[in-house]
Amino acid sequence: MGRDMFTGAWKRTILKLKVIVMLAFRNLNRRRLRTLLIFLSLIITVVSFILILSVAQYIGLEITTSFAERTLFVGEEAGYPYFCDVMLIPHHPWWSLERTSSLLISDSILIKVKDIHGIEWIEPYLGDVKISFNQGGQYKNWYVEHRNGTVEEHSSDLFLAGVDPLVEPKRMTGRMVVVEGKIDFNSEGCAIVGYNFAKSNNISIGDVIIVPTDNFGAEHNTPGSFSKSSPSSLWVMFYNYFDNPWQEHFTFSLKEEIKVQVVGIFYTSTPYDNFIVTDYKQLQKAYGFGEKVTVMLIKLKSTNSSKDVLNNLWSLEDVEVVVPITKKRYVWGVGVGSTFSGISSTKYINFYNIQYALIMIFATSAFIFTIVYTNVRERRWEIGLLKAIGFRPTFVLFVILTEMLIIGLFAGILGFFLASILLSFLKSFYPNVMPLIGEKATFGWGLTIIFLSIFITMLSSFIPAFQAARVKPMDAMRGR
Repeated sequence: MGRDMFTGAWKRTILKLKVIVMLAFRNLNRRRLRTLLIFLSLIITVVSFILILSVAQYIGLEITTSFAERTLFVGEEAGYPYFCDVMLIPHHPWWSLERTSSLLISDSILIKVKDIHGIEWIEPYLGDVKISFNQGGQYKNWYVEHRNGTVEEHSSDLFLAGVDPLVEPKRMTGRMVVVEGKIDFNSEGCAIVGYNFAKSNNISIGDVIIVPTDNFGAEHNTPGSFSKSSPSSLWVMFYNYFDNPWQEHFTFSLKEEIKVQVVGIFYTSTPYDNFIVTDYKQLQKAYGFGEKVTVMLIKLKSTNSSKDVLNNLWSLEDVEVVVPITKKRYVWGVGVGSTFSGISSTKYINFYNIQYALIMIFATSAFIFTIVYTNVRERRWEIGLLKAIGFRPTFVLFVILTEMLIIGLFAGILGFFLASILLSFLKSFYPNVMPLIGEKATFGWGLTIIFLSIFITMLSSFIPAFQAARVKPMDAMRGR
């Protein structure tokens, strides 16, 4: 019996939906001029939205690139431990709050960056990672196998950084003093260690460091604190106030034992002297990170070609390009932090896109609200008749909202296709002026535009529909 009641209720609901959709299509067909006006206004909004975002993106790139060029010209660079001209960091959507290794940068982007003319070197950096062996008075051990065959146990925390062995000597030229051995460790299973770490743990050249999987966990973090800023304006200052610093902080467990032989001891007068530095690919396997790294460090050949290089870098997906504009570096004997600021075109452009979107949504919503409100007042007699013969207020509300849903859906689809065609023409005529214009003609943008179109129509028609649903039958039929 209960199942029969459920089946009957379900059939009645389907029947009501069919009636609502049929009435909505009939009303749209009867009032073709009003339907056409709303439909055209939404199409114009959708096309304008995509085109304006593309133009705003181009303007943002030009402003940011100009600012970055001046910065690079005066020779500013990121401080410890980055030491580079430009950085690629992960780009996270605004809804992505959780940080994991899967959200880091794929090192496959190396191939794309190496093809860009004007780059002297690029180095993947994986770290900083802290592995704990001391927790709440409990201790676990890592080991050092000395050249004489003795094995020494340690329970102090370890700090590891993964680099490219072939690029690291170039990046640290003039910043790293070789105390013993060499800093060229391109052989598999080799590492260089900082002077402070070697001294405190009695480590010499040729010793083997073994980090077992049995520990109290590993912690990944970005070195220092990194805050982003953009070209100054009141809007951007307001946005920066609520912005969080770049921080790839999360915990994980070692998947494999780490075993490296020390081939060099270095000194930099920075916290880097407390680190074990080894091949990032070996650490990727041990951490279980796949092909992910924390950041890409880039050195330009010359500031003369920096604009072209930056534009090519900013065309890469899933990364943000950061050019440092101020810095604080660790100095001899005094740790003053490693915080620095940089300009990030991605954030700058996204924020201005939001401004344009809100303006267009407000203008279109006001236009549609006026049309729907006028239309509802003209249909008061019809609405009163529906309620007089027994239809509930919710039925009237749903009929009007369904009309707007149909218009918003088809206007969003058609508007997106028209905008994609226009963008393809613009890109064919101005390929170098708007390098990122094609990004708006993707499946993700299509869904976003369709949702935006439906949202605008539903939002602007809800109040008139709600008022129409509340009117009394006799008042509606009398025209009150």
